Amino acid sequence: MKGLVYHGAKDIRYESHEDPKLAADTDVIVKVEACSICGSDLHIYHGQGFSADTGFCVGHESVGEIVESGRAVRRLKVGDKVMLSAAVGCGMCGPCMAGKTELCRTGGLACYGLSSRLGGGQAEAIRVPMADI
Repeated sequence: MKGLVYHGAKDIRYESHEDPKLAADTDVIVKVEACSICGSDLHIYHGQGFSADTGFCVGHESVGEIVESGRAVRRLKVGDKVMLSAAVGCGMCGPCMAGKTELCRTGGLACYGLSSRLGGGQAEAIRVPMADI
């Protein structure tokens, strides 16, 4: 797939990148239709990143269509249109169940496009962990 890949301060390139793959039965793959650029992306571009990683697609706050679904996903199906928030939690602790992933108690918190931990939405597709939440 093609995506905006971070290579260091002021070096984000539109290039080929590895296609996202389901990593767990609770994941989906979303074909990205649009993704915003926000202040976090600009911080990364200027070298004030959130990790020392390079080689990851940037971007969060995406919208798109589910094109692949893990076996344990129950609320969503292939063909559904979805909007992704910036953060993903474990999906099981109290705060996550209440929609407050920023307070995830298990350390499952990650944000799209801030490091290699979870690829971003400035790409043709994105893996969404814990898709039912």
